Parts: sequence; C-alpha cells; structure tokens
Amino acid sequence: MKTASSSPAAKRRTRNASRLQRQTKKTVAAPAPALDELTPIHRRAAGIDVGSAENYVALPAAGLAPGESPVRVFGVFSAELDALVEWLQQHQITTVAMEATGIYWLFLYDKLEAAGIEVYLVDPHAVKAVPGRKSDWLDCQWLQKLHTSGLLAKAFRPDLPIRRLRTLTRQRAELVCCGASHQHHMDKALVAMNLHLVWPSAIWSARRACACCGPSWTDNAIPRSWSNCGMCAAKKAPPPRWKPR
Repeated sequence: MKTASSSPAAKRRTRNASRLQRQTKKTVAAPAPALDELTPIHRRAAGIDVGSAENYVALPAAGLAPGESPVRVFGVFSAELDALVEWLQQHQITTVAMEATGIYWLFLYDKLEAAGIEVYLVDPHAVKAVPGRKSDWLDCQWLQKLHTSGLLAKAFRPDLPIRRLRTLTRQRAELVCCGASHQHHMDKALVAMNLHLVWPSAIWSARRACACCGPSWTDNAIPRSWSNCGMCAAKKAPPPRWKPR
C-alpha cells in the first residue's frame, strides 16, 4: 500500500523544494564598483549637453580654482561657441563627450575639431543604457564622469573632405527626388486641364536634369544617342520623337 510520502505529487514537491534550496545557497556576486572607484581613462575630459538654446559644459573638479563651478552654460551663437572652446582650452581639456542631439551638435563639433579637441560623439540611447542616476540638469556632469571612466563608445564620423562630398551627394539626391515629385504635380495639373503634354514635359525635365546629354540635344528633339548618357534612366526606353504642330 502506498503512503502519502511515496505518491508522485509528494515526490514532485520534494524535488522542487530541494531545487529551490540549492538555488538560494548559491553565492551572491560581488557588487559592481562605484563610478568614482573606477580608474580614470581620460583625466582631462569634459561633457557637453547640447541643446537648441543652451549648451551645458562640465569639467573635472580637479584643477579648478576654489569656489569655481565645474559647470557653465553657454549659448548657441558663434561668439558664445568660441567662448566655450576658449574656456575648454584654458582648462587644458583634451577630449569632450557629447550626445548626438538632432542637428544642434554639428557646428559645435566642427569648432571643437578645429581647435584640436578630440570629440566623442555618443548615441543618446547608449548613454541611457548605462546604469546610474541621471537628470536633465546633471546631464553634462554625467557625461563627463562616464567619459572620464572610459565607458562611452565613440561614433564613427568621416574626415572633413568625405563629409563635404557626402553632403553634396545627399543634397543632389534630395533635389532630384524633389524635382521628380514636382514633375508629377505638373503632369497631373496638365492632364486635369485636358492638356496632354506628357512627353514634351518629360523631355523638358530630362534636358534640365541630365547635364551629360547637353552636347547631343537639339532644339526640338530627343538625344541623338541615348546610349551615350550613362546617368539618364530614360536611355533604356527612349520616348517617341515629338514634333510641335
């Protein structure tokens, strides 16, 4: 005859209790060291909280005059940004960490780079993922502490010639896309007025958009050789020849 202690349910409860007891007996991991106890990696590091109207800058407390605040607020105009860079150079700051907030960091980044200060452009989501207390007012100090301890990863940004070329190509691509959209609006308006001038409109827009076809255009005709145009997509299917009446 089976007793209550030998039933399957009792054995299952016994196994679960022993498993829970083994888990509680495991050694607890040692707590992580505090941020102030970490070895400094960048001793002359600063943190900047970039905004649309004000920039908050935090310096390391070491090396400041008695009573001098490690945090200062600067504006966003050119003269104020020059004063910010000059203040960093006076305190011998060699590297700066700041978040990529919108487009407000672009001009400040160029000024810091021109002054010879290494800039760590940080993803805001990565900064928020680091555990610790953080408030809007202490953003710059929090960035300065994390950067001093080497806890921030630097985002990649190409050199100045590559950035100029990238800006030019992006602007050109945006203008081409906008031109195509406006071309569609014009075609729609012409058709709504019962003016079926789609092919002349397409030829006119192609002549303006594709500069490499310039020598092969005539006044009232399509290019003599569409194969000579390596930039124009219309070379695969040239439109029919159109003659004004």
